[in-house]
Amino acid sequence: MKVSLIIPFNKGMHFLSDCLLSVSEQSFTDYEVLLAYAPIEAEEQEAFDALVKQYEKSMDMKLVPVGAMGVAKARNKALSEASGEYIYFLDGDDYLEKDTLKLQLEVLEKDRSLDYTWAPWHRTWNQFRVYQELKQDLDMDNLPNNRKSELRDSLMTTEEVAEEFRLFLHPSFYSTKGKEQDSKRCIAHIMLCRKGGIKNVSCLGIMIRKDFIDKHKLCFDEDCYLYEDLVFVVRFLDAGAVGKKVNDAIYVKHRHNDPVNYPSVNQIKDDDRFEYFVKAFEKAREVISPKGEVRFYLDEIMLNYYCRYYITRVRRSENDYWRKERFAVMHGLISKCDKAILKYYKGNEQRMIKAALKQDIKLAKSCANRMLAVKKLINIVTNSHTFPRYLYYNYFTKKPVLKNTILFESFFGKSYSDSPKYIYEYILKHYPGQYNCVWSVDNMGVKVPYGAKRVKRYSIAYMYYLARAKYQVFNVRQPLGYRKNEETVFLECWHGTPLKRLVFDQEEVVSADPKYKSRFYKHVLDWDYLISPNPFSTEKFQSAFRIEKEHIVTCGYPRNDILYTKNNEQEIARLKEKMGIPKDKKVILYAPTWRDDDYVESGKYNFKLQLDLQEMKERLSDEYVVVLRMHYYIASNMDISDFKGFAYDESSYNDITELYLISDILITDYSSVFFDYGNLKRPVLFFTYDLEKYRDMLRGFYLDIEKDVPGPLLYTSDEVIDAIERIEEINAQYKERYDSFYERFCSVDDGHAAERICKKVFGEADK
Repeated sequence: MKVSLIIPFNKGMHFLSDCLLSVSEQSFTDYEVLLAYAPIEAEEQEAFDALVKQYEKSMDMKLVPVGAMGVAKARNKALSEASGEYIYFLDGDDYLEKDTLKLQLEVLEKDRSLDYTWAPWHRTWNQFRVYQELKQDLDMDNLPNNRKSELRDSLMTTEEVAEEFRLFLHPSFYSTKGKEQDSKRCIAHIMLCRKGGIKNVSCLGIMIRKDFIDKHKLCFDEDCYLYEDLVFVVRFLDAGAVGKKVNDAIYVKHRHNDPVNYPSVNQIKDDDRFEYFVKAFEKAREVISPKGEVRFYLDEIMLNYYCRYYITRVRRSENDYWRKERFAVMHGLISKCDKAILKYYKGNEQRMIKAALKQDIKLAKSCANRMLAVKKLINIVTNSHTFPRYLYYNYFTKKPVLKNTILFESFFGKSYSDSPKYIYEYILKHYPGQYNCVWSVDNMGVKVPYGAKRVKRYSIAYMYYLARAKYQVFNVRQPLGYRKNEETVFLECWHGTPLKRLVFDQEEVVSADPKYKSRFYKHVLDWDYLISPNPFSTEKFQSAFRIEKEHIVTCGYPRNDILYTKNNEQEIARLKEKMGIPKDKKVILYAPTWRDDDYVESGKYNFKLQLDLQEMKERLSDEYVVVLRMHYYIASNMDISDFKGFAYDESSYNDITELYLISDILITDYSSVFFDYGNLKRPVLFFTYDLEKYRDMLRGFYLDIEKDVPGPLLYTSDEVIDAIERIEEINAQYKERYDSFYERFCSVDDGHAAERICKKVFGEADK
């Protein structure tokens, strides 16, 4: 029995590639793919042609060109050309698990009374291969509670989501005795009323008999640019379709984490969404019976939309039409709702609905204020950050800037370090008494020398200076919700030359923060200056951060100044003594980066040490000691107590540049540390045991890592130890490449980067 998969496609070749990959791996193979595509953008045409050619060999694929793209139009045209006995709608950015088609088809073939089968949704932010790996490795017993909650949400089935709204179910849902009818009602309710409201009413994940579609002349309303599934789904249900959920058949809904370049339909920020919603809703009412469950559930969607979304616009929107013309529209829509449903709304929500019925905008605003006030009060009680944020938005941002105040922050306040540290120290020396310097710290145990004021991050004092400091010097992004004063000068130091692809140069963000790209985009708009260490970085920052070149200052990194000014025996001996490192031993510094997919929560990652410290100790301890420096994102605390006197964990040491100075060899992987370390012209070894996965699945690189980096790629701990034992031979072998690397990436740094950026931002010091 053939299944026709209808896949609309508009933009985003990396999405379509993963979608077709998941289809090609189906255990059921008697299907045709109808790829309904809009005109392809010029930059994607070659990749589109290559992808089609690749899969035409392994599957029955039919190209269905569509003019101006619209999902409804694309699906209708593909429907007219479908030859299968069953129809399956799959979006071009979603996936199917291996047995999904087979399992749904088997149920339909076994029970001919069924018109369709339903697959639960799993939701993911990840690429298909990463999703598969995460799901395979999922072991709930070994995860912390916050991670369990996050994964449960991402893998939540549609019925579990519907259960969150069980109080709004039609009362007949619970009174029904027959299991078949109960199942049918559950399916109808889930399809129409699952979490998210109207935007999640969908035909996706449903396998439908083609003769049922033909019999009832089902199609998508092409006038609906958004919410196009609604009319199709309500007609489908109102026609009496009988279906069954297939628990093990999984439809994977892929959420987009780049809403700037590749927004999903639900992520499009369009003020006309309201008009599309009204059009779709009114059309849906027209095409179904005025009485019955489907109409009841449709009214429920309307009331939920009004109480949970629309009413907030009445309170917050600066556009008065939300309170006038659109409020009148809501009155008309709600007036036609089944009055029996109103008794299932209590308290403030019931008052909101009555306000709409009476066209009482004053009461509606009062209800909205009450709802938002309750939420705010709950946040203040449960979240220590809420009250400082409230003061920030409502008071501090309305005050004038403090013209001679500078707020510094390094790595989210975790340390006094990096380029902000060296800019601060330059200002104290060369601009004495001219500026009031304030440091953001994550905890008050972070020491800041020379008398600067410290404020705890997210405290009231922090929010005060975040709003009012004239100058702000950070090496990471601003806090969420940051509002920049027009007079504020924001200096972004950043924290490395990019080897790994960053932000918008990544196809997908495989990390704990799926909204990373959209948030990053907002932050960059407020950067007045961005420090770049070399011309290569300047070029990559423009594409990765979507920042104009005139905002980038290619002056070198201030943090690297000491690699030129303090690279001498006396300073190195002093630093070793300070850290408790033996002065008579050479130092191997191991400084790896984190792995995007192995996370505890946003900003915290696991790391499994792959170096064999026991073998290193046995073979190298006469001459060397090892210093471990984990990335600040890595949350794991390593126990190296068995290697006391040989291995030193300096992950919490506040200044990695000083660790560079004391080390004789650097071992890293894909961290940008080797770009800075290159200024010392000392040997670098690359321990790249998971190169293929990191390069091809997680990040990707700007450089050809096998040809451009100034040292060998090593894949086992034994290879690393062997390279250390013959380090002079390695030096000679990579000398020419190292010289070329230094010229390309290190030639701007010369010990005067802090001077250059301070003169650019703060001007010449007053004498």
